Amino acid sequence: MLSVIKLRLLRLRDDIGVFILMTVMAFGLTAIFGASLSGGKPEVIIVDEDKSGYSKLFIDELKDSTGFDFTEADMKNAVAKVEEGKALAALLINESFDTDIQNAEKITIGIMKIKDDLFILTLQELVSGIASKMAGSIRIGGYYQ
Repeated sequence: MLSVIKLRLLRLRDDIGVFILMTVMAFGLTAIFGASLSGGKPEVIIVDEDKSGYSKLFIDELKDSTGFDFTEADMKNAVAKVEEGKALAALLINESFDTDIQNAEKITIGIMKIKDDLFILTLQELVSGIASKMAGSIRIGGYYQ
């Protein structure tokens, strides 16, 4: 078996054009598949209606995560981008975000989306994890002060 492969490779040495063509095709297909499979990070728009210090901390924490590309916008632009499919989803930080954290109430963050998929589920877990961590830290910090 190895001798057959060796003979074929020796025959390729005589036909240099085929050898160059095969090498170029291999590099070409690698470049095509590499470019098509590296689609980048999905864009998620943040609509901050609260504009408090807590919402700024929350947004900064979201932007530090590496799985999504977070950008801030107003409600009208966020709805338009999500409906057009230019953004995966939009997060809505309600006006009561600050008071919900301070009063140890349930934190609600709206998500505008077109469909559910793996990215949306990952986004929901990321948002709920950051919100719970933030609320827990503030409650503990407020308790000990």
